[in-house]
Amino acid sequence: DGNAAAAAAPRREAPAPAPMGGRKNAAQAKRDGDHERIMAEVDRLTKDGLADWLSNFDRYTSDLPLSWLDPIRDRLHLRRDELFGKAQPEDDMDAAFAGAVGRAA
Repeated sequence: DGNAAAAAAPRREAPAPAPMGGRKNAAQAKRDGDHERIMAEVDRLTKDGLADWLSNFDRYTSDLPLSWLDPIRDRLHLRRDELFGKAQPEDDMDAAFAGAVGRAA
């Protein structure tokens, strides 16, 4: 049952606020092991966990350096592709590109 699966899905706790209520700098976040912890967590996400992460992304990353946000989003999207499959296979993209620009002579 979908409700049982959602109830059983682990929920990520919001991170503790960074010192002085702002974002950590990259050096502090690295010392704290945030990168390894988050990437390992993302790699283990279930479909429900991924949905939770995507809907709470700003809260879960509120203390991380801004420069880390895009790589974390990229990793979440890769995990989405692993769980749900790619939206458009590369072969289809290549065919669509060739159709748009023509084939090489």
